[in-house]
Amino acid sequence: MKRYPFAAAAAGLLILFVTSGAATTPTATTPAPTAPIATVPAPTVPAPTVPAPTVPAPTVPAPTVPAPTVPAPTVPAPTVPAPTVPAPTAPASIVISGFDYHGDLTVKSGQEVIVTNMDPVPILHTLTDKQTGLFNTGPIAPGGGTASFTAPAQPGSYPFGCLFHLTMAGILVVQG
Repeated sequence: MKRYPFAAAAAGLLILFVTSGAATTPTATTPAPTAPIATVPAPTVPAPTVPAPTVPAPTVPAPTVPAPTVPAPTVPAPTVPAPTVPAPTAPASIVISGFDYHGDLTVKSGQEVIVTNMDPVPILHTLTDKQTGLFNTGPIAPGGGTASFTAPAQPGSYPFGCLFHLTMAGILVVQG
């Protein structure tokens, strides 16, 4: 009989198969006494600690860029032409004498006109625009009294007279 030591660990039994040349039948045998196996805990090996590499930060010097120099703009002073103010014109003068108008009856537009009443006391006179009412001296005192008005801006002929003496008349010519 041959023994084939096939061991199966089933509830601590050892099963041997014996063959005799014919059929093989399993035979149960008592296991041989063995020394108890001590359980040894697996060694705990700490994981290796590898320090992180310390790489110094690169030191790149800051670029030195010079501040831009922008020249101040040179703006020429504006050339403003002098205002064209007409040369002051001497006032025109009209004199009332003997119930009549004498003197500068042609004037420039906007020119000042001074009217002098040379008739004796108690005679008052005016120089009044009869058509448009653009000028009127009001009553002028006798014996050298004066009044003034500004000639109309619009060139043309302006009939005038005295409000107190309807026979007194004249034409003021205004030039541009």
